Amino acid sequence: MSLLQVLNKQKVIPINTPLFRKKTEVLVKHLAVSEFSVRLEFIDVKAMQKLNKRMFGLNRPTDVISVPTLRIKPPNQPKPLYGMIYELGDISICPEHSAKYAERDEMEPYERLDVLLVHSLCHLMGYEHEKDSDYILMDKKEKELLNVLSDFKTTEKHAQLEEAFKTKNTNESG
Repeated sequence: MSLLQVLNKQKVIPINTPLFRKKTEVLVKHLAVSEFSVRLEFIDVKAMQKLNKRMFGLNRPTDVISVPTLRIKPPNQPKPLYGMIYELGDISICPEHSAKYAERDEMEPYERLDVLLVHSLCHLMGYEHEKDSDYILMDKKEKELLNVLSDFKTTEKHAQLEEAFKTKNTNESG
């Protein structure tokens, strides 16, 4: 059993919380963690600035903050004991602030949110990027997970096309 909480506490950028729930489930499953707890929240600029000040003493917003609960050293994975759920941690993403980086990096805003989700999950799993050797390991894992999301998006798009085809055929025959 896994506990995944996805909350949208901001109103600036529309967020499909069921979709982000599914993406998070797919990513964590790929990371081979079966029993987990993650809290993912999308917050506004003001809330992010407060969180950044409380966590890091920085009185400015940022795009994402990850707060891991466990201290894991990659490539180790948490192995739940019977009946245990590993509380991996919390992820707070500010879509409005993230959109500025997306524009700067010539990315779609929702693509940037996927990158932040992957980056944050890597932090919850113990990956860091302070030292070059850690950066290389984290970058490799991020690319692997983004590839998983790419496959997920292809499957999702295929399902949407199938649904559109069914709807079209139903409308034409009726």
